[in-house]
Amino acid sequence: MKKIILDTNAFRYLYQVIVSEDTPLQIMGKRFDKDKYLEFVSGSEYVLLPSEALFELFLQSYWNTQSVKQFCITYQSILNRIGKQHVRIFNSRNLYFDIEKFSKLTGENEMINISDYIYPRVGYEYKMMIELCWLIICTVSDMLFELFEDISIEEMNDASQKSIKDRITSNVKCLYDEYYAKKITNKTFQSELDKLFEELIRERVMLVLIMIKACKPHIVIPNELFEIEKTESGAMYCKNLVSILSKKYSKVIEIFNGEVERNIELRKDKLQSVSLAYMMEICKLFITGRKIRKNDIIDCSILTIFDARNEFENQTGSEFDFQDISLITFDKFVYQFSKEHNCGFNKDFYDCFLID
Repeated sequence: MKKIILDTNAFRYLYQVIVSEDTPLQIMGKRFDKDKYLEFVSGSEYVLLPSEALFELFLQSYWNTQSVKQFCITYQSILNRIGKQHVRIFNSRNLYFDIEKFSKLTGENEMINISDYIYPRVGYEYKMMIELCWLIICTVSDMLFELFEDISIEEMNDASQKSIKDRITSNVKCLYDEYYAKKITNKTFQSELDKLFEELIRERVMLVLIMIKACKPHIVIPNELFEIEKTESGAMYCKNLVSILSKKYSKVIEIFNGEVERNIELRKDKLQSVSLAYMMEICKLFITGRKIRKNDIIDCSILTIFDARNEFENQTGSEFDFQDISLITFDKFVYQFSKEHNCGFNKDFYDCFLID
């Protein structure tokens, strides 16, 4: 028998299949067999619905209708199709969706306080996004120090780091507040995050290069590094930066990856191992032009079920073993990560409903 966890899109597609709404004909370059997908999920021993997916569907339903009714319909449709006894809702320490409280309030026609379902999500997301942004900026500057000699002007360096960290914190929090207040769209959120990233990484790189030139005037720094055109994308800026450096220094990417791993190691007591591994993959791809996405944080949170250090609360009141769970995701990056890091990957499962 199968125990599976559905990420947000897998959860959403399941509902769309159940109610015969439009679903993608292709996923990850393969044909999506809706009937086999429904049969596969319905035939599982247990289906785990993560709190992250519940939050997402709750918020989307509310934003679309200004009511929680659609979410109730979605959730109940899934329970009816799969069977309540086969559904397990889990909350990690990162996010807690109190489905029991929600069900009680709606059953008694009590008012739902929407902020109770928004602010826990906002708080977790922006803190993790700040951590990820800071990790990348630190790694880029550390790469330059390692490449051109580990030299800095302490007072100037400390002031720069404080200023950038403060601006990341305030600006990223502001973006999340605006997004969840529906003042900006997801597209605008992504655009503003990209521009902020380029501005702060460019500023940090320029300062590091100036400090190196001041301390070691004999070191030849390519002029092109000071002339990289504006791209409004931190990822593209870093890709151009690394491309210029690679023409002269053969081990730039190797040095960058080494600094990623060193900075990850510094955070091992602060974050879970799966979160750190996920952030490491994002960092390494960042210098190839792969942008950070808002959903990266939620995907990262869902994957923590495969972290031995995590603790979960099963809200269904039925016994459940969190061992030997397989993940169903339709995100290429998460799919590849789960495969490479042994996070619930089972190719045979996908072969049931994704057809070549």
